[in-house]
Amino acid sequence: MWLRGFPGPEVKRRVSHDGAGRPRWSQGGDTLYHSRRAEPEEELWAVSVPRDPLVVGTPTLVTKVDILDRMMWDLHPDGGRFVVATGSMGPYAADAGYLVTLNWFTELDRLLGR
Repeated sequence: MWLRGFPGPEVKRRVSHDGAGRPRWSQGGDTLYHSRRAEPEEELWAVSVPRDPLVVGTPTLVTKVDILDRMMWDLHPDGGRFVVATGSMGPYAADAGYLVTLNWFTELDRLLGR
């Protein structure tokens, strides 16, 4: 994966090797995250990319995870965690739904009678 400043024909900078892809920028725009297949898991990497001037840091392995599909991950807006669809859903993956529980700890307290 390569990066180039905009606008203008700046020199390309290599960000990753070995089939990396699916880039996601951090909220502040100074870190680029990307995934790389490493059987049987996916690796999520972070690269510091200050833009003035454009400099690409050394990629750092953040985590390895069993991602359901290479596209099914993203960086949480707080920048400190990822949202990832994990595991295998078998032949019904296309029909799968998602359950999102907001205020999870409040709901847990309610269910436990606290």
